[in-house]
Order: sequence, then C-alpha cells, then structure tokens
Amino acid sequence: MEMEGLMVQRFDFDPQLPALPLAFDRDAVAQLFAERWPGPAADAPVAIRSCRLQDTKYQPAARCVTTYELLVERPGSAPWQTIGVLEIRPTGPAHRLYDDDARLPWLAAVSDPAGMRERFAALLADAPGAPAVEACAITPIRYKPGSRCVFLYDLRTAAGEQTYFGKLVAKGADQLLATIAALHQASQLAPDMPRILRPLAYWPDVQMLIQSAVSGGAELNALAFDPALEVGVRERWLRDAGVRLAALHSSAGTAGPERSLDDDLAELREYCAPMAIVDAPLAAHYAELIEQIAAAAHGRSVAARVASHGAFRTDQFMIEDDQLVMIDLDGFCWADPARDPGNFLAYLRWKAIRNPQQAAFIERAGRVFLDGYLAARPAPEQDWLAIYQAASLLKIAGRRYRSLTAKEWSLVPQLLDSAAESIAPLEPLSFK
Repeated sequence: MEMEGLMVQRFDFDPQLPALPLAFDRDAVAQLFAERWPGPAADAPVAIRSCRLQDTKYQPAARCVTTYELLVERPGSAPWQTIGVLEIRPTGPAHRLYDDDARLPWLAAVSDPAGMRERFAALLADAPGAPAVEACAITPIRYKPGSRCVFLYDLRTAAGEQTYFGKLVAKGADQLLATIAALHQASQLAPDMPRILRPLAYWPDVQMLIQSAVSGGAELNALAFDPALEVGVRERWLRDAGVRLAALHSSAGTAGPERSLDDDLAELREYCAPMAIVDAPLAAHYAELIEQIAAAAHGRSVAARVASHGAFRTDQFMIEDDQLVMIDLDGFCWADPARDPGNFLAYLRWKAIRNPQQAAFIERAGRVFLDGYLAARPAPEQDWLAIYQAASLLKIAGRRYRSLTAKEWSLVPQLLDSAAESIAPLEPLSFK
C-alpha cells in the first residue's frame, strides 16, 4: 500500500496531461518562474524566495490550473509577494502572473499602487479629519483564475497605517454589494445577528468591493480549537456561533439565489471524474453514496428556505471587540435551515479525522454549537440535518481529488464512512 501511495503522489496517472507532475514540484515551479519571469521587466533577473501552492483545479484529460503564492526578489529592491499561475494542458504547461487574466481585465488597474492610492484618497477624503494617504502597498492574497481576486491594501497615512480588503469579481459584484449591505443593515437591527462589516465602496469600473479589515484579526477557528485556552471560553464562542447563525436564519429581506440539495448533488457528481482517474473503486463507492443521499431525500417534505451563509464553518467567523464577525458571504443563498449546520458539523468531523487527539472536544463542539442554535431558533429537521451533513462530507472528500491534495487521500475513506453512517438510520419513503 505504501508503494501504491507513492505512485499516486507522483501525479503521473493522467496520460493526457503528461506535465501534471510539474505542478506539484515547487522547486521546479520556482525555477520556471525565475528563469522565465512573465511579469514586467522580464529581462531583469529575479529570485523566487518561496513558492507555496495555494489552489488547484483539476479536470481529467483536459487541464489542471494551479496557483502559487510567490515571494519574489530582484537585486536592489525589496521582496514582494505575488501570485503565479501554472496551467497544464495536453499541449503542455504555460505559466503567467495572476494579473494576466483576460477574463479579469481590471486586475492591472487595482494592482497599481499610484492609482489605488488616488482611489483611497478620494474615498477617505470625506471622513472628518481624514489624513492624507501617502502610499498604498498592495498584496494579492487569494485568486481564482477567471473568477475573482482578493487584495490587501495597506495605506500609509500621517495618522498611521490603515488596512482594507478589496474583492474583485468577474460578475455579480453589484449583487454582492447589495447582499452585504442588506446583511449589514439587518445586523444593525437585530442584536443577535453576527456583525457584518459594512461595505465602504464599490468601484464599478474595476468591479471591486472595498471593506475594512477586521481589527485584531482573531479567528474563531483558531481560538475554538486551541488547547492552550480554557475550555469554558472556547465553548462560549462555539455556542455563540450557533446563536448567531440562528439569528441569520431568522432574518428576512436580503435577496439571494435559492440553493437546493439537487444543486449540491450536481456538484458532488462533478467530483467523480477526478476521483475515478486516481482510484476507480473509491469513485464507484462515492457515486453510490451520492445516489443514496438522493434516495434518502426523495419525497421528504422540504422546509421553508432561510437566509443562509452558504459555506458555513468555524473559519467564517472573525472576532473583533469581543463579537463574532461573519465573513466570506459570496455564497449567500436561501436554503434549507439544515444546510448550514450540516456543513458545519461535516467540517467538524473532518477536523476530528485529521486531528484524532482532539476528537473528543471536537465532538463536544458540535453539541455546544447546536445548543446555541436551539436556544434561539427551532432545530432543523433531523433527517435533513443528516442528509446535508452527509452531502457536505462527500463534498469535502470530492474536493480532495479536484484539488489533487494527495496527502489527504488516505483519509477520504473515513469521510465516506461518516457520510454513510449519517444517512444509515434514515428510513426510505414509499410512494403510491
């Protein structure tokens, strides 16, 4: 088995993409960018001080797109961080920087320090006593090719440093603005709602939404599972997360798309192909479980849709001024009330699989979270909670193969077993 594992991790399983192993050889990727720098002044030498894999999207026999956080240095200049992209196709590999993206033509403008300094100076000019913006340092931090890019803007002013986030999206930026603005307003009116940061600006000419950074930057995910902290403190935050989610589910007036289980199952079926090319028997079992979830849901009464985060888990909360701040609302939707908690519990199960030494507390974390939810709102229907938890467990499993996260493939059978256990008690419904 160990030899088989090593063979799989060579990434030579797709004959249509013979260059695929290159994408996971960070030294070779760093050398590729250093030898053939695709950015400005390509004839000047660069050194790649670090190359960290950020994200991978793999489509068997078609392409694999990987992004890397690069720390780059030139003689006589300070190191800077950027994002490199490597695309593997049957015709071979091609590399570029993130801002060379035909589907996101605004990237060059929002990566220009002088231009962005002027934009922020104009944005902040109306604030009472606003200091002049002297400089703007720009760091791209998350990039999805053809879709979106998130930037960190560090402003130097006479009054000190100020930090903002900018999110550029290919489409739907105006709707995202309306969603976050409406949720912010709702959070102002309902004290149990999580805090939602107010959008500061939307620049339609570059498809960018601007928000302040969360002061302090503490993450619920880090705090709740830090064994050095007192258990009572950690549980208080987890319970509060349940209360806040319940309040979001009880809110109204924020427009958004509907998301059904059928949508989730369609996503799961897309993961069968990358899994099958690596491990056909596992993929067959995976496909069977998808259909078992569909069968378990068939004919069951559907609850009224509620306002939902869309990708809810512990790392969607930051802590500022002793309050939970909900972030990453791009997936906001109207869905079954069981969908968010089911996803939350699935990610806790995944955390326990990866950290068995903390499994007892992680299991308790789920109960504490649900206690908080139940204190503020009736429980989601238990069968649907089991169904959505199983679907999210399969989502986590499938994404290990779409992202070619080989180091976690040995854990995927446990995810599948957990999904099967979740829906095993459900009685199939009969129909006339």
